[in-house]
Amino acid sequence: MPTATAATLPTDDLELQMTLAMGLNKLPPLSPLVPRVLALRGNSGAGIADLAKVIASDPMLSARIIGMANSAQFASLHPLLNVHEALMRLGFDQGCELAISVAMSRSLPSAGEFKPARRDLWLHSLGIALCARQFARLMPHDCDPDAAYLAGFLHDIGYLAILSLWPETARALLAQLTDPARWDDAEFETGGGWPPHGLVGGELCRLWQLPDEVCLAIWDHDGEREDTSTLAPLDMAIALAHRAVDGVLPLDHNVLWRPRLPLLDLLRVSGLAPSSLDSVRAALEDQAGKMAAYAGAI
Repeated sequence: MPTATAATLPTDDLELQMTLAMGLNKLPPLSPLVPRVLALRGNSGAGIADLAKVIASDPMLSARIIGMANSAQFASLHPLLNVHEALMRLGFDQGCELAISVAMSRSLPSAGEFKPARRDLWLHSLGIALCARQFARLMPHDCDPDAAYLAGFLHDIGYLAILSLWPETARALLAQLTDPARWDDAEFETGGGWPPHGLVGGELCRLWQLPDEVCLAIWDHDGEREDTSTLAPLDMAIALAHRAVDGVLPLDHNVLWRPRLPLLDLLRVSGLAPSSLDSVRAALEDQAGKMAAYAGAI
């Protein structure tokens, strides 16, 4: 895989697109289990037995799901040895969510030195996914909750791609996380010489042939806007989800991007009352400990 340093990454838009195309095509393809699990998630007649059959077809995913069900969150319960028992403990919805998120993450291997960063990105992304889906359900706009979950989980997938494709660049990026003065810098990524993670993630999801609305939301989520009326429903859901997760999840690294639009503007454009943010945040707080235990098992 390419190991270009921050100094050698292209700055010209066309050259950058060509570099991304060559680099991203060298990543493993999207796991075929993802669309199968998504189809089950959207099927009101599907149950744990159906999900267990899909997960059991992949030994590595099976081991991860069993490990999560046996994580510290459930340490007082008897150990589980098969996927069906693990899903009985996790529940159908949570089992689907974890299967999708683990399968997605497996498509982007990286060196062991980046495992703590991958863990934080996974945990942050799962939190954004859960909150984005809740906001999609609450908004009066036409916003598919499952699309919001998928776009929310994948919104930072570009960072994972950078970890995999450009490790030297990734080291420089992670080093910047120790400098709080840079966290709100609008030119943090472009000024550092690495490609914007939204661009990388959007291109990767396009190569994976994910729905256009999901790819666009990932491309756009870290863009600068002065006019909130141009926000698409998925953009609103992801931006509000960032507000909900901020400070809730136990992360070792700070999340670089935060919505720069005033919260009241986001709520107004999305058609939501301030109390909706409180309710989504409270629901996430109730799950934070369990999510952290799962993150330790990935």
